[in-house]
Amino acid sequence: MLGTAVVSLNVVALSQVAHAVTATITLTATTNLHFGRFAPDNVSAGTVVISPAGAQSFTGGIVDAGSAGISQAAGFSITGDPSVDIQITSSATALSGAGPNMNISTIKYSIGPTADTDTTTFQIPTTATTTLTFSVGATLSVANSATQTNGAYTGGITLTANYL
Repeated sequence: MLGTAVVSLNVVALSQVAHAVTATITLTATTNLHFGRFAPDNVSAGTVVISPAGAQSFTGGIVDAGSAGISQAAGFSITGDPSVDIQITSSATALSGAGPNMNISTIKYSIGPTADTDTTTFQIPTTATTTLTFSVGATLSVANSATQTNGAYTGGITLTANYL
């Protein structure tokens, strides 16, 4: 008697799955950016520049009006996985207050050994603390005194940190 044989073949393929869990990035503001006290002349607009090192300078018709000890760069600390690329992105809101808004531009960073740069990709050093501190400076555009009203103005710079 001839029979029929049924052969069933099950193929199972295994694939290894790997995933590294990374530490959450924590970005904390430690000091606020402060452009200081300044006065525009009645003819020329200009800028107030705060470097990431905290140095203040002026262009155009803007002069210092007693900024010693007041102007400063913003300070931040960031924690996360060491030796993993992190990118900082920034956006600024105009300073608003007593008169027309003043725009913030040219945001610069001082991260580790890299000073006064617009480079925003870096690594947290491999240390026990996995914390990196850095500072941020920017440029503020100011109208002439015929347009820019005296008074206090506030605004902000928003930083976001992400792993690449």
